Amino acid sequence: MARPVALHVVCGLLRDERGLWLVTGRRSRGRLCWEFPGGKCEPDEAPLEALRRELGEELGIELLDARPLHRVPFALGPRPAILDGWLVDRAWRGVPHAREGQPLGWIARAGLSELDWLAPDRPLAVALDLPRQLAITPDVADEGAVLAAIDRAIGRGAGVVVLRLPGIDRGARDRIARAALARCRPLGVRVLGHGDPDLVERLGLDGVHLPAIAVRGLAARPVPASRLLTAACHDGAELVAAVRSGCDAVLISPVASTPTHPGAPILGWDGFARLAARSPLPAYALGGMLPDDLERARAAGGFGIAGIRGFCD
Repeated sequence: MARPVALHVVCGLLRDERGLWLVTGRRSRGRLCWEFPGGKCEPDEAPLEALRRELGEELGIELLDARPLHRVPFALGPRPAILDGWLVDRAWRGVPHAREGQPLGWIARAGLSELDWLAPDRPLAVALDLPRQLAITPDVADEGAVLAAIDRAIGRGAGVVVLRLPGIDRGARDRIARAALARCRPLGVRVLGHGDPDLVERLGLDGVHLPAIAVRGLAARPVPASRLLTAACHDGAELVAAVRSGCDAVLISPVASTPTHPGAPILGWDGFARLAARSPLPAYALGGMLPDDLERARAAGGFGIAGIRGFCD
């Protein structure tokens, strides 16, 4: 039997001149949950036109402009669905108000992680805070070389830096982490530890990146919702584990061959696209990536790109 066509749902992530985000409430299983305003596309209706219609019906505003942010696959009962999130940055006429009597509020970005979201909307709230480019430090033992690599990555557009520091003792690792925070925080770049969630609180990092093997055994999310949690992912089973563990984003690899793993099987762009299409979490292409590959990754359904040498060398 043919698989049913996915239902297309659109929503708008509205930011006002104060930098606050609009959320609306809905009762779900006896509790109030939060979502971004929107609704279902009509047959043959373009997503942007559907968003314009839905925001007019729900909020009484006229949409002027919107940019695609992230698509979240989910299930609506037995039917597959896609939640198509669009960023609306002060681009409307009128005053948003609850035309359908729904709860409505304006929330600062820092408060979004604390809300009780409907499941498909949570990845969109996370995506608001994610850059399109993420860098991982190279395997070098010299502290100065690591910090120089971080500087190069920031200069090439990385908005998150993962401190992958194999073979470096705890004291040197801690010094590098503190120096990285001092460099990155003033620029709005977040710093993640690698492999050990305990580093987040001990060093005051912005989150942690976990290898796939660490995610498989997780029973619960190991860091608070206010911290960023990313995971490596190479196949469908690891993607399921990352979603189940409450991760915020996945790094899907290897998309292309790398000097680190010469001759290893690669996913290619088609393989990456297949996994990204199944991921409710923002998916970064990893493996042989250069900053110039960002648009290709997005065309394949990814949220962004991640890299080591392409950013840090």
